[in-house]
Amino acid sequence: MEAILNKLKAVLAYLPSSVRTFVVHMLTGADNKTFDVSRFLLLASGLTFLGIAVYHVIATKTWDAVSFGAGAGGLLGGGAAGVRIKASTEPGAGGQ
Repeated sequence: MEAILNKLKAVLAYLPSSVRTFVVHMLTGADNKTFDVSRFLLLASGLTFLGIAVYHVIATKTWDAVSFGAGAGGLLGGGAAGVRIKASTEPGAGGQ
């Protein structure tokens, strides 16, 4: 896990400061210092979801907005619920 975080920090060093700040805020807990595995996996799942959706549209030339919306809503809702459930255990949130 430490090696992955070091690689992530190395990639973030190449980004402009405003983008770097945005990504760090998305992937860290309440203290903005501790990287959160669940947030990283949520981001990876979302990017994978979008990639598969784009591939499907290119491959089949069809688009089903209702199915896409249901899948995106489920992914975002589940991710938000997971982040909210563990919010009290994050450093700097009063849980520790």
